[in-house]
Amino acid sequence: MSDTITVNLDGVYRAIDRLEYNLGNVIDHQVGAVRNDLKTTQDDLEKLRDRLEEYIAEDERRSSVQRAETKKGSLAAEIDRIYGHYRIVRRTSVGILQAVDVDNVQENTIRSVTEELMIQSPNYWLAPVVVSLAAWLRDDRETAERSLKVGLERDPAKTALFYSLVLRRENRMESASAWLKVYFRSLDPRRLGREFAVILECISSGAFGVSGVDFILQQFQDWNALLRDDESIIKDEIAKWQTGIKALADNPDLSHFKTLKSISPDWSRIEDMLRSVSGMCNFKARMSSLSKKSVEKNLNMVDLLDDILELLVTEYETTELPKRRELAEQQAIIDAEGHKAKMRDLNVISQAALEENFNLLQMQDVCVFVPENIGVSVGTQKVAFGASKDIAHQSLSQYTKTYRQSALDKAALNFDANHSEYARQFQYVGAKMDTATNQQQAEKQITSAWMRSLEPYIASAQEIHKTAAIAVGVIGAIIGIIALAGAAIAGVIILIITVGIVFAIISSEKSKAAQRVSDLEATRNKAILHSIQVYRDAIAEWTDVRLDYEDLDSEEAGLVSLIDSWPSGRELLSGVE
Repeated sequence: MSDTITVNLDGVYRAIDRLEYNLGNVIDHQVGAVRNDLKTTQDDLEKLRDRLEEYIAEDERRSSVQRAETKKGSLAAEIDRIYGHYRIVRRTSVGILQAVDVDNVQENTIRSVTEELMIQSPNYWLAPVVVSLAAWLRDDRETAERSLKVGLERDPAKTALFYSLVLRRENRMESASAWLKVYFRSLDPRRLGREFAVILECISSGAFGVSGVDFILQQFQDWNALLRDDESIIKDEIAKWQTGIKALADNPDLSHFKTLKSISPDWSRIEDMLRSVSGMCNFKARMSSLSKKSVEKNLNMVDLLDDILELLVTEYETTELPKRRELAEQQAIIDAEGHKAKMRDLNVISQAALEENFNLLQMQDVCVFVPENIGVSVGTQKVAFGASKDIAHQSLSQYTKTYRQSALDKAALNFDANHSEYARQFQYVGAKMDTATNQQQAEKQITSAWMRSLEPYIASAQEIHKTAAIAVGVIGAIIGIIALAGAAIAGVIILIITVGIVFAIISSEKSKAAQRVSDLEATRNKAILHSIQVYRDAIAEWTDVRLDYEDLDSEEAGLVSLIDSWPSGRELLSGVE
């Protein structure tokens, strides 16, 4: 009976179980790597989506501007078609006076032209006034009075003001003053017509002389006292001035703050912070520029009054205003380059200038913020601002208080799994801090998060080496057992060779594993240095943000000084002081 060879394979079985377990870990690691690749792909798609959304938003803004330009052109053409004939009446009114000055047009021609305009422009207040003017100039009292009555019925305020200016032009001061008083008796300081801008022009230019200015200023003093007793009016004015300042704000160039933008959850607040403070600075620049502009005094009273008359007669009629408001809305879209928030602010100011009626204080802020919409001169803008010094001070104080309350003393920083390619590749666990965090502590947080993030990758690499060694050892043991079971000498030789091979393979795998661990540690160090550099760049950019903000904010002192030194008093609406 041959000898039975008994081999205890329990250790082999345990090794195989261990191998199965570790191979499972290896597979899990590989699956994890695939998941990581998928996450990286997803992150790339999200970045592409963000860029696409940005492109779509920009395209929408461009399309919005293009639509506004098209609609603006259509509205302008429609306004010209409906109200274009008014321009002929307007030009004729001043043209008649100039023709009479040089005496080069026959009375019959003037009569024919004005009567034709009366027929072509029904319901327009200026048409019968021009007829009455022509009749008055040729001493046709009956026609003049009859036409004047029609003009007064259509628009008593404008008609009275027109005749006051015409008589002043003809140097008939007593009659001009009488008509001026008729005009003022028709007024309510809470509901002034748009033509009242002409009175402001008369004050700033001295068109009515000393006695006329004294009369008007007394009216203004009484009106200012009345209006400033109404808290709701003052509150509304302060709100409008703040909107006017806000509408001057820029969309700041923040292209040099890319790192901070990419990792700070507070980025939108940073943008708002710089945008808001720019509104105050731009308001200062606007008023500083106005203060340096010279007021050109027209020494020729006739030319001066012709200019003022032209301002009166070219003022939009009430029936035109709805279309003019639509036109202003499209212009606001164009001026804001399609940015909705800025468009809303610009539109508020533009629409305010196209109201049918104003109180005296509203007329002033229109002169300050949108003088082009009401046609007033530099001189009138200056005196209107001087008359509004108290409103300007209160509005500025509240505007700066508002943006300072929302300004950031520190900005949050979020180093998530998307802050770098390394972070995406190794599923960075994340680190949060803010710009006020101690630098050493912040960098320690970043480093610690990277140590935790790479720990499973390094452990896995080391585990793969152990698993491979066990697997090779088990296989070698099996081969050795089989060899010994066959032939003693050959088995020993095979066993020796197997041990050598196993040892070589294990050494090789150990070396590979050590290299992989070394590579991972080197990558980790690079990732740490990269993230720390991102942190330092963000801190540097935040420092620049604060410096920019503080430089802009410091402009307030100069603006306050400018307001304080702005001439006011008797120049216009002296009831302020």
